[in-house]
Amino acid sequence: MHHAGQGQGPAGRAPARFLSREGAEQWEQTHLRTLAREAVCRWCAIMVLTKVLTAPSASQLNPMLEELSGARHLYVLFLGSPVAEDKPSWCPDCVRGEPEILKSLAASSKHINLLRVYVGDRPTWRDPSHPLRTDPKLSQFIRGVPSLVSWGSDGPLKSLGDQEAQDQELVRQLVG
Repeated sequence: MHHAGQGQGPAGRAPARFLSREGAEQWEQTHLRTLAREAVCRWCAIMVLTKVLTAPSASQLNPMLEELSGARHLYVLFLGSPVAEDKPSWCPDCVRGEPEILKSLAASSKHINLLRVYVGDRPTWRDPSHPLRTDPKLSQFIRGVPSLVSWGSDGPLKSLGDQEAQDQELVRQLVG
């Protein structure tokens, strides 16, 4: 059954008012169905994004990675934060790229686990002392947003940054 036109709404961004993990997860459960429907309609295939979580800030990256420890096929998508509850990200590449990245991940035959991490507003992200820019393990994988990083048990493995992350063929290659 084709669901075109159903589920129009936010493009998977948790509203800023959800600062707790529980609030973000509740929002995700409600809105992931819309994303899944859109992805299914695109290819008339089964949606295989097993779990999608959102870290409203970079400081919540490690606790959320701990929650996903042991998960196979884990990818972390770094995005510019939404400018307001009902507004998209300040990052135009993220606004254009996120739906394409999600579609590419959903087209995989693997059961993908995805953690979305919002890096903050533009001034916060541009600050050279941003925690993601100064982390020795992450800084080599995240140079811009959006960035899609494949994650292993020891941390980041490979990444696609900025324009690369918006290329569906490169995302498919990264997922394998």
